[in-house]
Amino acid sequence: MKLTVGSQEQTLADMVDQVQAYVRSFTKDQDVSTYLVEDLPADGYTLKVAEGNMVSRGRAQVGDEVVYVSDVDRSKGEATIAPFGRGMDGTDVVAHASGEMVTTNPLYPRHVVARAINQTISAMAGTLYEIKSFQVPAKAIGFNYELPEDTRHVINVSYVAKPQSYKYPTYARNWIFDQTADPSLSSTGKAVMIYDVITPLFTFTITYGRMLQQLEDMTTPVTESGVPPTAYDVVVLGAASKLLSVASAALLQSQAIEASVVNEKVGPEQATNQSKYLYGLYQQRLAEERDLLLSQTVIRSRRQRG
Repeated sequence: MKLTVGSQEQTLADMVDQVQAYVRSFTKDQDVSTYLVEDLPADGYTLKVAEGNMVSRGRAQVGDEVVYVSDVDRSKGEATIAPFGRGMDGTDVVAHASGEMVTTNPLYPRHVVARAINQTISAMAGTLYEIKSFQVPAKAIGFNYELPEDTRHVINVSYVAKPQSYKYPTYARNWIFDQTADPSLSSTGKAVMIYDVITPLFTFTITYGRMLQQLEDMTTPVTESGVPPTAYDVVVLGAASKLLSVASAALLQSQAIEASVVNEKVGPEQATNQSKYLYGLYQQRLAEERDLLLSQTVIRSRRQRG
């Protein structure tokens, strides 16, 4: 599953596109779409579209915003949005430019797909993490060193002399990761206590696992989540399995060759089966990414408080 976007950094919006395309491959019905022929201001309530027969009453998606259409004049290509109809389902009310896509009763609204992606990232946080590190000079007095708030765990602590005289660092043996550090010791509530006797002539390198983060909006780069680039397909599989788990069986695409079979009604269990299949692939790939992650660094565990 190729998840690159040319040479551009991938955003949440790009991943939403990929999940939608992936899920649609399992559905029988497809979205009905047209596009704006005039700008829709943030305070506007009239959609002027290229094809009026492609819009009907009910929910419609304009860009990433969901609106409620109360009336349609198909001959004029105009759809009236209800007074309460902007920013439906918690989506943001924004201006939309001419040419932007308008989708009637979308199967998988973009904000729903984005939510499934973020839920998947949160679920993966129990298995994967981003490897980060920083350097700090050894203290002459004290043994506590503040950690970032999003620290999941400490992987290892090493040290070298400032005028580096050794090619390889020495790994500290006596340290504790404190997840509930006193505010007087750490403003973030997380700290590592390093008890190895080191003089101020040394510099510590603290390597830690950063918790995966949800993506704030459609323009947020996926790299900010901390998900390794090799695991982007894991996110897609997880989000797709979530979306299909609540899909109507009637939406699933029948792939049998015989026409008589194609015309048969799809059983109510098919959506669940497809969701379980994708979830199995998700779990398999997640385990592979976990093994890859563990092979990339030296893990030296110590006691932790909290």
